Amino acid sequence: MNTVDILMKLDAGKLKEKPKAQLEITRLSKESGEPFVVELEAVPARRYADLIGDVMDKHGNIDAAKGYKANKLIVLTGMKDPSMKDKTLMEHFGCSTPEELLETIFRGGEISAIAEKIIEISGMSGNVVKEVKN
Repeated sequence: MNTVDILMKLDAGKLKEKPKAQLEITRLSKESGEPFVVELEAVPARRYADLIGDVMDKHGNIDAAKGYKANKLIVLTGMKDPSMKDKTLMEHFGCSTPEELLETIFRGGEISAIAEKIIEISGMSGNVVKEVKN
C-alpha cells in the first residue's frame, strides 16, 4: 500500500482536531488539598513560530530571558483552563495582565513544564518522526 492509499483511509476531520493534554501542578494540588489540573491545547505551527521568533540573539544563540518570555507566551496561548485572561482571576490576585497572573500563580519551572507539554502536543518536539533504514 502506498502513502496516498494510507492517507485516504484516514479520517480528515480527526487529523484537523487540535491535540489536548492535562497536567497536574503538584504544588498547587498540595496547597489546595485537591488535584489542580490544567487543560492544554496544541498551538498551530504558524502561531508557534510567531511566539518563539525572538528567542535567538544576533549570534544565533538562545537568549535565556527571551526563551522564558517565549515559554510564557506559549502557555498563555495553549493553556485553556484556567484561562489567564479571566477577569475574575486577575481581579482576585490583583493582576492587571494575563502575563502577570501567570507569573503570580505559577513558578518558573511550572511555566517551563507546561510550555514543554504544549510544544510536545503541538508536534514541535524532537520525537515526531523516525528514520527508516533500508
